[in-house]
Amino acid sequence: MTKDDRAALRALATQATPGPWEVVMGERYPRQIRAPHVSPHKPGAIRDITRWNGISMPASAEGQANAAHMAAADPSTLLRLLDALDEAEVTIYRLKVMLSAAGKDFAP
Repeated sequence: MTKDDRAALRALATQATPGPWEVVMGERYPRQIRAPHVSPHKPGAIRDITRWNGISMPASAEGQANAAHMAAADPSTLLRLLDALDEAEVTIYRLKVMLSAAGKDFAP
């Protein structure tokens, strides 16, 4: 994944409804993905991500798995993963510099 890929994902995540997202099982809408909605007019409101975005969650095992995956991959989680990836890249670079300074060969 390139730095441009990560920057694009980071931009998308910061513009989306922040997490955590959750899957809600209901009678009217069998599977919804919901998230807190920050609004000065409706404190504590919940935004229904799936209906708002027009995503249909079929009543199948695959639909349930898709809903769980989408909820788990909320913007807050994605940003933490991107931060961890950036940190790991810095650590790898530092280790390569240390090995190179110690005269050790390593395969990239």
